[in-house]
Amino acid sequence: MEWIALILAMALILALVFFTNWIIMLFRKKTKKIYHEAQIRAGGEFDIDVVGESHYQDNLEIVASESGRGRDDDLQAWVVPEPDNPHDKNACAIYIDDLKVGYLRRQNAKEFKELIKLLDLDKYSKIGVKARLVGGTNSKPSFGVILDMPALDSLD
Repeated sequence: MEWIALILAMALILALVFFTNWIIMLFRKKTKKIYHEAQIRAGGEFDIDVVGESHYQDNLEIVASESGRGRDDDLQAWVVPEPDNPHDKNACAIYIDDLKVGYLRRQNAKEFKELIKLLDLDKYSKIGVKARLVGGTNSKPSFGVILDMPALDSLD
């Protein structure tokens, strides 16, 4: 008799766990982030430094090892906002070949958010810009990234 009560108690617990998980999944806020794409061109100065590249050296080595790319070749980069970033609501990650390679500086990210508003895009829009790799040499073994982005005041 005790084993029947034990089996019934276990079945009840399993049913409660399943039902609770089902309710949570049913009411969980699901936000699908859809990134709209836009491409911007600048004057070729490549004067915007990317930060945090030290955390993405493996990805940068992959980008650098792609065949046929020299140090002065323009690469396609994407500036991708991270509005849910816990450290900075204006954070903007930089991607090359779908690999994260760093972030915009805080001030540049704030200006980038203003650019998105100016272009009437939503907060999940990603902007394509030209990029170049720096470093990766004997004198500077770590890789870095510089971007060719227009100054915000040049778009008025």
